[in-house]
Amino acid sequence: FTILDQQKIGKAENDFSIPVNIYVSYGSVDLVFSIPLRYRWNDRVDGEHYRPFEVCPPVIANLNGKVAIFPDEKTKNIRIKLKSFSPNISGEVHLQTDGNWKDSPYSIPFSLKNKYDEQTYSFKITPPKNSGVSMLNVELNIDGKTYNKSFVEILHAHIKPQVYFPESKISLVKLDIKKFDDKIGYIMGSGDDVPECLQNIGYDVTLLNDEMIEETDLSQYHAIIAGIRAYNTRERLKFDQTKLMEFVKNGGTFIVQYNVQSGLQTENIGPYPFKLGSGRITVEEAPLNFVNPEHQLLNFPNQITSTDFENWVQERGLYFADKWDEKYETIFSGHDPGEKDLTGGTLFTHYGKGIFIFSGLAWFRQLPAGVPGAYRLFVNMISAGKYDGK
Repeated sequence: FTILDQQKIGKAENDFSIPVNIYVSYGSVDLVFSIPLRYRWNDRVDGEHYRPFEVCPPVIANLNGKVAIFPDEKTKNIRIKLKSFSPNISGEVHLQTDGNWKDSPYSIPFSLKNKYDEQTYSFKITPPKNSGVSMLNVELNIDGKTYNKSFVEILHAHIKPQVYFPESKISLVKLDIKKFDDKIGYIMGSGDDVPECLQNIGYDVTLLNDEMIEETDLSQYHAIIAGIRAYNTRERLKFDQTKLMEFVKNGGTFIVQYNVQSGLQTENIGPYPFKLGSGRITVEEAPLNFVNPEHQLLNFPNQITSTDFENWVQERGLYFADKWDEKYETIFSGHDPGEKDLTGGTLFTHYGKGIFIFSGLAWFRQLPAGVPGAYRLFVNMISAGKYDGK
């Protein structure tokens, strides 16, 4: 992380926007101390409340998310929500993008009559032919002045409201990716954004609740994916495991993301035994070596190279397998600096006509962050059942 103001490191709360200085003199001693200017109100249920005054720009622009994914050259709409903090605000919304990206229209006029009015505007964004990552910045031009802030508010009952104003921008990611139009079932665990990420690149994703797993014909899905900690949080999976393994045996692809060994709902997650450990790679730049460079997960439909592991965020992966049946194939090896090599981050096996994959790599972090290589490799896992050996 890059911290522009080093004095903010370790601060749990914002500084007061408007402090009031109190001067006290006692004999020859002068004291000065500050108290925050706060707004107080009463709630019939919760009683007395306080919140600090905030100094806000006249208007802010919030985007829907931090990343926009373009799996092809098709145009997408980017929606921008404006909110006024002053009355009678009017001006123009304009986007700043890399010259290879096209945005239309050039600008949109806006007018917000009342304080706290909101209005949403839409721009069309067309990506370049070649893959790459660029930044889109929003500019609000008002009476010759330019504003470019968004608005984020953190509200929890146990802390004072916290407000900050990051720059209004979104990362644009054009992928170089090959995929099939597969239908995917997703078993949500403790919660992640992977289904939305897969929808953003064109997959038809259905969230599977307990009843749907038990009652639905799973053969309609090419692949089923278990979200993070699904086998720790979905109690019914211990009863559904036989059906899920039948899905694999009959030709489906089943992908399981990270879980922890303690509290698993079933003894065996896969068709053959393996045990989860506590091994992880926390340095996101740590090299991942290919145990078998010719393996299908590294070549079909996207050829994976070391560049696909660039710009990962926070970590490589967590809770890798530390013991597994010989029928499983390993794909990667890697380690944190000074640590032993780990090879249980991703396990692959054929079972009947289908494929089972366990992967403790941190997909739940990389896909929402728009890491291109993570998308290419995850698509390879989804497409594993389409590989014909050529």
